[in-house]
Amino acid sequence: MHDQQLNMANIKNLSRLWQQMGARSCTLEGMDKFQISNSWPNRCWFEGEFSIDEITTICRSIHLMADKLIIPVWDIAGTSTNLFESMLKNNGFTIISEQTAMYLDLYKHPIMPQKELDIIRIEAEQDINTWTNIASKSFQYEIDISIPKKIVVHPDVKLYMAYINNKPVATAMIFDTDDVTGVHQMGVLPEYRGHGVASKLMHNIINLCIQKSSRYITLQASTAGEYLYHKLGFKRQFKILNYQKFNR
Repeated sequence: MHDQQLNMANIKNLSRLWQQMGARSCTLEGMDKFQISNSWPNRCWFEGEFSIDEITTICRSIHLMADKLIIPVWDIAGTSTNLFESMLKNNGFTIISEQTAMYLDLYKHPIMPQKELDIIRIEAEQDINTWTNIASKSFQYEIDISIPKKIVVHPDVKLYMAYINNKPVATAMIFDTDDVTGVHQMGVLPEYRGHGVASKLMHNIINLCIQKSSRYITLQASTAGEYLYHKLGFKRQFKILNYQKFNR
């Protein structure tokens, strides 16, 4: 893939996962290109490119959107991205977080040195409850337990937990689209950070992806996590700015 195709493959993996989580087309007037989730992950995003006229129409509807909804803006959607951001700001939306889209090309990538960390794929209801609890604490937001329970049965979704001394301490989710495996919800409990858990977990996930013949791994790194992924060989693609509206 060339760079633009890889950019779109990253977005496709992320947005298709949101759809599996329950996102649907928005019903507000003039916003038919928006996909929206009514619960976690609370995302509302634009499918495809959009014209200036469409942005103007969106302005008349976007103020009706719920406060908790987060609108990601990725800077590859065309020349109207800056105008879209201006529209969001003018309608009371502010940036609450920033991520960096990244990818790793696994073509001829060697198996990573095995790290001492027990990682188990989970499917049982009790384990999903634990997974959700750890991920919620790791990311410091509440995850709707019904969503992991729903998507775990999807053939392209796998949930993993990492253990230290038989205690679950970290989570990860992988989702396959075409020849891309997206890594999502990789979180470590606060009290276990700074001990190399995230690095060991990613080493093992990379090996899993190599063994199942994935061509690329994609993810969206937080500011804190970007250095780790870069050190593991991931390449930076583009920024994702997450906007949210707060009523005053």
